[in-house]
Order: sequence, then C-alpha cells, then structure tokens
Amino acid sequence: MKLTRINILVLALVLIFTTGCFLTPGGKTYVISGTIVDTDGAPIDGVILEITGDTELVIEDFNEHGGWEAEVKGTVTVTPSHREFNFEPREIEVRRANKNVDFVGNFLPAYSIGGKVVDVEGNSINGVTLQVTGDSVLTVEDFDEDGNWEVEVRGSVTVTPVQPEYSFAPADYEVTETNTALDFIGTYLELYTISGVVLNEFGFPIPGATVIITGQYEEEFEVEDENGAWTKEVRGLINVTAVAEGYEFGTIIVGSEDDAVNLVGTIGELLLHYTFDEAEGNTLVDATSNGLNGTACGTTNYVEGVVDEALSLEAGYVELPEGFLEGEENVTFALWINIREFEEWARLYQFNGPGGQYYITAWPDSGLLAYGGYGGFHLSANVPVKTWFHLVVTFTGKEWKYYVDGTLIHEFTNDAEFSEMGPTDINLIGWSGGDVDPYLQADFDDFRVYTQTLPPAAIKALYEATAN
Repeated sequence: MKLTRINILVLALVLIFTTGCFLTPGGKTYVISGTIVDTDGAPIDGVILEITGDTELVIEDFNEHGGWEAEVKGTVTVTPSHREFNFEPREIEVRRANKNVDFVGNFLPAYSIGGKVVDVEGNSINGVTLQVTGDSVLTVEDFDEDGNWEVEVRGSVTVTPVQPEYSFAPADYEVTETNTALDFIGTYLELYTISGVVLNEFGFPIPGATVIITGQYEEEFEVEDENGAWTKEVRGLINVTAVAEGYEFGTIIVGSEDDAVNLVGTIGELLLHYTFDEAEGNTLVDATSNGLNGTACGTTNYVEGVVDEALSLEAGYVELPEGFLEGEENVTFALWINIREFEEWARLYQFNGPGGQYYITAWPDSGLLAYGGYGGFHLSANVPVKTWFHLVVTFTGKEWKYYVDGTLIHEFTNDAEFSEMGPTDINLIGWSGGDVDPYLQADFDDFRVYTQTLPPAAIKALYEATAN
C-alpha cells in the first residue's frame, strides 16, 4: 500500500491515542490499579494511598484483597502510608495505564525509647524539643522536672534535640530497638555580634544580596544597607556566606565576635585577565595566577583607559598564548574597546584552530561583524565610534550571545560548538595574522576570558563595576 501524507498522519494519531503517549496534564485520563498487602498477602486496615503530581487523590477504600483502582491524568506518584508499616517500594511513579502498582507492607512492632536532656550542670532545659524522624515521625515536648522523656516508636528512627540557644552532645541518635538511655547534654551558646559588608570584587555593594548563616545558629537575611554593611547577633560555631544572582561567594567560619566578616562576590572563574596597566614594556601580565601572559607587538603605547591604563594599537597587535582555550567548552570574552577607525577586515580578535576559526571585525558602516567559521557571518551590530563601549561574548555549546554595555544585542545558534575549533595556534587581539588584513586602530582595556558562561546579571554587574 502506498502511504500518503494523510495515511501517515492518521496512523500517527491512532498510535498516540491508543498507546497513551504524549499525555499532558490536560490530556485524556487513564486507569492505574494494584494491591497493597502485608508480607502474608493480607490486606492492611487503615492504610492510605496518596496520589500526587498532575492528579491529586487520596485513596482509603480497598477491596477484600487489598486491591484499589484510580483514574488519573498526566504523571503521578503513588505513595502508601500507615503508622505501623513501612512499604516496598516506598513510592511508584506512573505515566500511563498500569495494573501492577503494587505495595507490600512490613509490620513494625512498637518499642520504647527514652532518656534525659539536661545542661552541663544536670539541669533540665526550658524550651527544648526532640524531633523524631524516620519510620515514626513525632515531636517530644513533655519532660519531667529532671529532663527525663519516653515515647513509643516503630521501625528505624533518628532522635535530634532542638533548642536554638544550645548545642547538644551527641547531635542525634539513630535507633532501631528499645533504648532508654538516649541522653543529651546541652551547652549554652552565648550571644555574640558579627558584622561585615557584602561587596563585589571591584569593591561595590551588591543590591539584593542575601547573607546565609548555618551551623549552631541559622538565619537568612537580605542586606538592606546601601553600602552593603550588615550586623547580626549569633550563637555558637557558624558558617557565613552570601548569595546574589550572577555572583559566587566563599564561606567564612566564625566562632566569636568579629567585625570583619566581609563577603566578596566574584563574577566567575577567570582564565585570563589583562588589565593593560603595565605603562611600559611589551609583556602583558596575566592578572590571574594562571601565568597566561601576552605580548604587545608592533606599534603600541599606553593611554588613559576606563579602568586605569589602556593599550592603544596603531600598527600593532597582541599575541595571546598558543592553545590557551583548548578543552574549554563554555567561554566568556569581555573587554572595553574604543575603536578609533573602522576598516574592512580589521579584527577585534582572531582565533584559529584545526577545526575552524572565530573572529570579530570592525566593518565600516555596519559596526561589528562576527564570523563563526561554521555558520558564516552572524552578527551585524552598530556600535559607538571613537567612544569606549563594553563588549561581552558568551559561548555555551552552540548558543552564542553578544552584549554591549551590559545589554544583550544578539544571540545565535551555530552549527558547531566553539570548542570544536580545537587547540588554537592563532590567538590575536587587533589583527587577523594575515598580511592582507589591516591592523585595528583601537584602544583596549580590561580584557577578560572566563571558563564559564556568565549569566546576564553578572555581565551587567561587570559592566557597571568597571565603568565606575
């Protein structure tokens, strides 16, 4: 039989609707069923099945054999619960009709656990609770005057004391059988004050930054001071860090009063950074610890830039280390540039490898043209003439994006990834390396290469910080 487009469409629709594939939460319903019994195959009184996901249901009615059935849509998770049993499996995820959503319950005999919670002097502690988690979940709040406690549990449980003003030894107990010697000793944690600032790597405050404190004292709060300053009363040994979109922070361990808990957010992991602040000489020192120094070749000199000094190219260029990008899959280039003259085929930078090439040229009338070596020319953007602007290019696999002064101006999906160029043997700023191509007449400042794709918030922060 000859298949026409209509035949193929009809067959596809039949397959979809008869198999239940490609269901969405709003699609057709389907039936799931199974049994829930104990290890002897008998139904379990009082068991509950909870269905969550695209359909929300609670099943409490089962037949004499422990059987059940439900009509659902989309993707759901089925979970049994009973305070006297644990179940195998604990839950089952279902996406289509299934008659074998079966569970077996293991009976958990009850047993007693108990002990004492006191301070280092043997006194009971006001406000303490015990959190019991695991096969039994409960909170113990009743203690006698000597700090003694006792409860009944089932299965495997963990017992953890909680009182924000104390630390406890041990921190918790794991229990599987009767034990009435689960004793905890609490040490009172004195209040002390810590303070500091949250700044980016350039020394500027980070709007919206949140300080996170964990350990023997826990709290999160947003820094509201316009200068990034914060102060907090805490207890015990703590870890202090911060979060802010586009930044990475380290963690500071604190155990006593400290007025210099300063949290510095970095934009990302730098592979290479030329500040162009050498003032003389041909060696461009890499400001990272990677030692990827560059060389200024031809006619160059140093002029005033956006961030201190800048490198001015007249009939010259910069040579970067050979193969320094090898193995890097996600990359970000960032620089400040002042193009004094737009000339055909004059390069901002050029990278050549055995698998292709990538460059940006300052084209007359068109501004910038970018060539990917695989997808041809893919960027045409007008940029300022004889004016400093900040240019960032990010590479995430085949997704390439271009930003000017912190704003996305173009994005492009290439035929291949940037890393497919392979180890580059031509790595130049201001020239293509070809005799027929002119040198770029431009000033360069703060050239950075990151071994990751900077998010938009970080790109904006980098632009604003260096512009200031």
